[in-house]
This record gives sequence, C-alpha cells and structure tokens, in this order.
Amino acid sequence: MNNRLDTIIEASGFRRLRLKGWDKYFDVFMRAMAFPFVYLLSYTPITANLVSLLGIFVIFASAYFFATSQYLIGFLFLFFAEVVDYMDGTIARIRKEVNFEMGSFLGRIYHIVGFGLVLVGALIGLGQLTLALIFGLTYFTRIYLMELRNSLLGKSHADLQKVKKEDKGFFHKFVVFPVSDGEVILAILLIAVLFNILHQVMVLYTIHSILLVIVSFVVAWRNIIKFQKSSL
Repeated sequence: MNNRLDTIIEASGFRRLRLKGWDKYFDVFMRAMAFPFVYLLSYTPITANLVSLLGIFVIFASAYFFATSQYLIGFLFLFFAEVVDYMDGTIARIRKEVNFEMGSFLGRIYHIVGFGLVLVGALIGLGQLTLALIFGLTYFTRIYLMELRNSLLGKSHADLQKVKKEDKGFFHKFVVFPVSDGEVILAILLIAVLFNILHQVMVLYTIHSILLVIVSFVVAWRNIIKFQKSSL
C-alpha cells in the first residue's frame, strides 16, 4: 500500500512543485482533489486515454448546462472536468503509457474545443446568440491561426504549452492568458456566477476575443511572410 501511495505521489508531481504564484497554489489544490480518484483508478485497468475521454464528456456536459442557463451546475461540471484533467497525466505516468499522440489529441479537444464550447454555451444561456456566434467564430479562427503559426515554425502542441508556461511578457499575461488557460477561465466563471455578473464578463470576453483574433491575423501573416522568404 505504501509503495502504491509513493508511486502516485511521485507521478502526481507533488514533490517537484514550487509554490510561487497563485497558479501554483491552484495546481496543488487541483492535484490534491484528483489524488483520491487516481488512487481508486490505480486498482482498475482504466487507461489515461479513457480518463481523458471522461474529461471531454464532462466539459461538453458543462457547456450544455451553461447553454441552458444552469450556470451553477455548469460550473460544477467544469470544475470536475478540471479535476479529471489532472488525473489522466498521473494515470499515464503510473502505468508508463506511451501513446503520446492520442493523449495530445484528446488534450487538444478538451482544452481547445471544450473551453471554447463552455464560453459559447454561457453566451447562449444568456440569450446572446449574436455574441455567441461572434465569439465562436473569433475564438476558433484564432485557434486555427495559432495552429498555422506553429506548423510554419515547426512547433508541436507540447512546445506551445511549454512556451505558454515560460512566457512572462505583458502580451501573454494580459492578452492571451485570460482566454487560453483553463484555470483562469474557471476562476473567472466562478466569480461571474457567484456575483451574478456573467453577462458583463461574457461581453468583455467577446470584445477581447475580437481584438485577439485581429492580433493573431497580424502575427500569422508576419510568420507566413517569414516562412516564404526562408523557403526561397
């Protein structure tokens, strides 16, 4: 039993964490929430990819509840989805699963599509169908432009995640981070639901998404020009 606990603690990354910044404390909290589920799953044959699929199902359910104006239930599902997101990597490390391509693919669906649908769902639940359409178009257009940029630069999704964690610049912290990080979205939606300011928050999110997609167009265009020049 002690060996199993030690293995899970090591795989969870508790011993490697450095408590610096609010996000690290949030990280510790979410890992602690995931720990008992990981412990129970360690006795089953359930794989990390099956856990990832569960996370996708839960975050899609969260988007549904937001879209039907059941905001508190939607937030609770979103919170549990984040807990599940902290489980799959630990399960993979415990079992030494090496199917990184499938794990990365499922992670992209969860982080990119899932959170996008949650925010679109929140706007639908508020009756803001036009804003939901605008936000959906700008959000997923920005994702496409980011993928285009990364493919031109030869960066994988894992490289992008590493850059996001290491980037300390103003643009990343105050422009990209608020609409691209699940922890920030979770915190913002919690405040919005508790203080009944979801409408105002989602209007700001939509404006933010419009501005960000314009910036993404400029960045993608510059990278396309650089790529063309380097290939001549």
